[in-house]
This record gives sequence, C-alpha cells and structure tokens, in this order.
Amino acid sequence: MERLEGRGQILSGQRRLADVVYVLDVFQEFMCLETAQGSLDLPGSQDVRGRVDLVAGSKDLLFGTADLWLYLEDGSRLQVLCVPDARGSACDLISRGPMMRAGI
Repeated sequence: MERLEGRGQILSGQRRLADVVYVLDVFQEFMCLETAQGSLDLPGSQDVRGRVDLVAGSKDLLFGTADLWLYLEDGSRLQVLCVPDARGSACDLISRGPMMRAGI
C-alpha cells in the first residue's frame, strides 16, 4: 500500500470545481508468473480510495458529476467518484480507473 497526501484540484473537463487537500491509499495487486528462469511479479489491478477536504469551491458540484478528475501535486491524475460524508466539508473518493502517473 502507498499513501499519498497533498493539495490538488478536482476538474470536470477543463472546468475547475474545487481546490482540495487529499489523502489517498493506493492498493496494487500483483500476479505471479512462473518462468523457466524463476518467478516474475507483474502489476495487476489497482484500487485507490481516500478522502478530500475542500479548500475552495462547492462540494455540491462534485456529486452526480460523472467526469471528475483529481489532479495531484506531482501532476498525476485519477478519475474519481465523490461520495458525500457527514461532515459536509469533505467527501470520500473512489477511483474509477488506474492512476495516471505524471511522467509515465
């Protein structure tokens, strides 16, 4: 597991909806491939979950929007689904695909 924390932005298309502080947990599965030379671990599916606290913007714009992207401090991005939490100033995030790492 990898933990990512920092400041980022949530966008829908080119439209910035919110500035956020994020905490994400990245879970990476691996598949073991046996070869004549030994075993090889290959990356499998990835699951990213976490939460964001809003710094600026409206959380109401985040809910029900299908095309949300969280842009991280390092330039990586992740398509997400925002789920409201009880506090009102934050939301839980569920990834809708693998993280697109910056520079890769």
